[in-house]
Amino acid sequence: QVVAELSAQRSERATMRRCPWRIPQRLMFLCTTGAVWLVLSVPRVSTRKLPMVTATPLAAVASSDGSAMSASASNCGRRSVMFMVASSGSSTVAAAAATVAAWRSLPATAAELSPAVGPVEPSPEDLGLLRTAFSKLAADPRQLGARARTEFEAAEMAFSQVIARWEGPLRGTVADRVQLRLGRAQTRITINDITGGKLPEKAEAAVEDFNEVVRVMEKEGTGAKGTFDYPDVFVRRALAKEEIAYGRRDPTMWAAAAEDYSRAIELWRDGPPDPATGLGVNPMVLNFRGNTLSQLGRFEEALADYREASEIFAKDRQLRQASLSRSNEGLALFGAGRGDEALLIMEAVARRDPVLTDPHVALAAAYWSQAEIGRAEEQWQFACEKSEGGCSEYKDLEWVQNIRRWPVNLVSQLRAFLRREKPVAVTGAASSVGIV
Repeated sequence: QVVAELSAQRSERATMRRCPWRIPQRLMFLCTTGAVWLVLSVPRVSTRKLPMVTATPLAAVASSDGSAMSASASNCGRRSVMFMVASSGSSTVAAAAATVAAWRSLPATAAELSPAVGPVEPSPEDLGLLRTAFSKLAADPRQLGARARTEFEAAEMAFSQVIARWEGPLRGTVADRVQLRLGRAQTRITINDITGGKLPEKAEAAVEDFNEVVRVMEKEGTGAKGTFDYPDVFVRRALAKEEIAYGRRDPTMWAAAAEDYSRAIELWRDGPPDPATGLGVNPMVLNFRGNTLSQLGRFEEALADYREASEIFAKDRQLRQASLSRSNEGLALFGAGRGDEALLIMEAVARRDPVLTDPHVALAAAYWSQAEIGRAEEQWQFACEKSEGGCSEYKDLEWVQNIRRWPVNLVSQLRAFLRREKPVAVTGAASSVGIV
């Protein structure tokens, strides 16, 4: 049994009543590192501008395992009210129950409540399945070990049952249905990842979920197209399509992924910066699109994405990410047959961020191909002994080409180095295979 001790004060209730929302009947979880975000899906019934409410204490809870949590409203001016739960334990069910109970305890007038969404309230069994689905999704597959696949398959089944109810008799809100579909999609992708990409049909099923999310969001009158989740869902769908491209060896899926990344980037460029962060285009997504373009042999287009990503990261003082983007730029230059420029980029990255492995291994392969034996061995030794990742994975050329996705001509140069074959002249031929 979950024991919840609610501590919402009268003044706090008055503050929360400034947000005219329907009391929520369902809740969603969005998990991030070190914290759990509870999203209460409550449709707005007033179009007037609402005041910002930040860090308003709402509930203090104690779960059966003794872990303490507290929930607070972070922004009542958004379409979904966000709650952050700081936890010293692993139980999120207590926070969920306390948050719902706290919201239901707030007084409200008839004018502040919207009509009920559906004729049927969630049953205890429905809520139990909801908790099961999201709690299993929040687990770390690495800690589950051999049980990981079984646990996530159970999560997928729970999500499917919940979706059937929320999209059926419960007639869940748009936000509910979106979050449930996104949760099941992520579960399916995790299952494929656990198997090393050997179940691309799970990624294909995830794409179907993302397709439904896009359809629901684009349905006239929902307002979901104006939320952060709208461009984000294209990014998630693109990542799933990348997994299909790898698992099925289907080059058309690289093009499909690039299209989804482009859609998200265009949405960010067309709209104002995110008011919560002040940011526009996500530079990580520029890297992602550059990777897919490289897979298609479109290296010149990929270079533009890598360079823009590097500039954004550098401006934001995210120096490690800037270095990684520059390293990707160097690999794309190798793929485009512009070896001299690629060497300059890789040498600069190796000097600026010497613990990165990729530049040193790439330099070893390139120097060897130019018969600079001493410099090649020096770079390889540094990669093996002093870089963060070490050099062991780079001895597996299948990993380098299919997982790390180096351009084919650079993979050939690395093969020659690893075999210590006699260096041959650089052909400068462009590759049709890219990088990540």
